[in-house]
Amino acid sequence: MTAFAYVGAAEDAAGFRLAGMRCWTPRGDEADALRAALASGVEAVFVTADVAERVARDELDAALAAGRPLVAILAVYSFVGRMFGIFS
Repeated sequence: MTAFAYVGAAEDAAGFRLAGMRCWTPRGDEADALRAALASGVEAVFVTADVAERVARDELDAALAAGRPLVAILAVYSFVGRMFGIFS
């Protein structure tokens, strides 16, 4: 079983997959992707801020408060953006 999950951009998910994480890359179905990650049996789910702001606030708050799996919202960050100097 994988210990961690990532929900966010496809280009960043490629790197997280290499690290052994399960990944979801939603395109308009952010809440469904978050629910799938939460139900996947992982210990922690890392969600990008872009995805988090597209999930209903009460659903996101419930996931954050549940405690298991741990849910962490990642600040605006992009590995690809860093590589090409978009976010510095």
